[in-house]
Amino acid sequence: MTLTHIPLPNLPIPPSWFPGHMMKFTRMLPALLTRTDVVLEIRDSRMPLTSINRTLEGALQKWRRERGWDPNNPNRRIVNAGACERIVILNKRDLVPEWGMEPFRRAMAKKFPDQQVLFSSWQRPRDIRNLSDLLT
Repeated sequence: MTLTHIPLPNLPIPPSWFPGHMMKFTRMLPALLTRTDVVLEIRDSRMPLTSINRTLEGALQKWRRERGWDPNNPNRRIVNAGACERIVILNKRDLVPEWGMEPFRRAMAKKFPDQQVLFSSWQRPRDIRNLSDLLT
């Protein structure tokens, strides 16, 4: 008898790891973006690429297009509409080796020219001042 002929029991449906408050935010996001000029996206600096939220990415691309940005060239504006700045804050910088930050920042600037990247840690007051200066 081969293993392909052994009947397997029905497994329970796994629990959803997308809680209700996240679903509610996903529904509210388009309306929120119409009323904002700056988006601060906070990611974990230990896994900056795998913590990208695809739903947020799509909403932000649409937001930028509606604000007059060229979808084929993230540095070019077609229509001069309202501001739409995106700042990605990579939190917990104290848990990442210092030597890896600058090469990663350059790679991100090349791959995602429409967003600014800032490494930060709540334990470093200078990082909070840098974010404040960037927002100003």
